[in-house]
Amino acid sequence: MTVTKPKRVTRAQLRQNQSAVLNRVSKENRILVTSRQREHRKVYLVDQEYLDQLTREFDSLVETLDILMNEPLTSRLLKFKKQFRRKPASVKVVPFDEAFLKL
Repeated sequence: MTVTKPKRVTRAQLRQNQSAVLNRVSKENRILVTSRQREHRKVYLVDQEYLDQLTREFDSLVETLDILMNEPLTSRLLKFKKQFRRKPASVKVVPFDEAFLKL
């Protein structure tokens, strides 16, 4: 996934052209709404599919970090990786859905 800078619109532009701005969100993933007044915080308008994709990627990263923090498991995975690279035929790979059928 490539990260691009969001398009910017002012709050006034959003109020005047809400329909057009919201249509742009669905095409461009996200738009940053800004205000000239400093006390107003910036708001992102985000496409739902884009947000779901970001959430899935974030969850995947958290799971990966959780695995990497488990030292015994990480050690086993690294050994498996070395063995697989040296002799791929010596390692029996089982599809994920089949691995849990016997539990």
